[in-house]
Amino acid sequence: MDRHLRLVRWEKYNPRPEPPDGLAGARVAYVDEILFIPVPEDSVRADGVLTGEYHAADSLHPDLFDRFAGSPAAQGLIVKPYYFYAAHFNKKQGPFTDLRLRQAVLLATDLEQVMVAGFGRKEFFRLGPEIAAPETPWYSSAGQEVYNKPDPARARQLLREAGYDGRPIRWLTTKEYPYNYNMALSFKDQLEKVGFKVDLQVMDWATLVRRRSDPNEYDVFITNHATFLNPVRQVYLDASWPGWWVSERKDRVHRQLMAEFDLTKQKQLVEELQRIQWEELPNIKCGEAFGLIGLRKEVQNFANYPKWFFWNVWLG
Repeated sequence: MDRHLRLVRWEKYNPRPEPPDGLAGARVAYVDEILFIPVPEDSVRADGVLTGEYHAADSLHPDLFDRFAGSPAAQGLIVKPYYFYAAHFNKKQGPFTDLRLRQAVLLATDLEQVMVAGFGRKEFFRLGPEIAAPETPWYSSAGQEVYNKPDPARARQLLREAGYDGRPIRWLTTKEYPYNYNMALSFKDQLEKVGFKVDLQVMDWATLVRRRSDPNEYDVFITNHATFLNPVRQVYLDASWPGWWVSERKDRVHRQLMAEFDLTKQKQLVEELQRIQWEELPNIKCGEAFGLIGLRKEVQNFANYPKWFFWNVWLG
């Protein structure tokens, strides 16, 4: 308990007068102090909530959900919306500068298998082409005509048309995030069945982040992106971000979206942006996965948001 971040209520703070509304409005510090305690092992965090050592724990593995089912003192909260997971192609150089090979990856892959491999329990993920969750104002089903429509025969044909020569696809992955490695394994199995050769290169996350910034170092990597934010904030829309999605169509819509304040028009632009994404395939959005929080039942008025907070919360 000697390693923690301690936050103490400041008595001079005056909350805003409006009623609480999500992240807006009044923020009242009801509890005297909050300790944030680093606990690397998520099963230990979960057990700590169940035994009363901790009041809350986040980033728990879905397999721990059942531990809370029969508990009279704690509950497991599924955090939805959360993050979508995508396989990003190196489009600056290498085989995936050819759109046909990116399309072949999509057609070779059953994305539900990928998500099951990464997250296991089906109540912890959902499939769909959307880059903004259904709970947000920017949701669109654009791209559903091509999303998760595996066609291995067509994938093999595209490999032939693109002149794929059997060169190993350098796929960066890490076991620091088990979903990342397990999803990569599912991709590898499915892609090799249609004729790709996949070289999984396993490393720590810091090395992966460094290497993905060098177009000489890789062909594909997986990472996640928030589904609860306005899609204008997605980092991969910047052509300088790893993957290097260079597209005049994308840039035009992105600029319009950044300047648009009308929510109806924003949604129209997001739909257009999403359609472009599925046509140009800078990445393959596999699915959206949800988080798991363990919470003691004496924690009152907790708002189950993707970015949790403890103002307006008290112990009862």
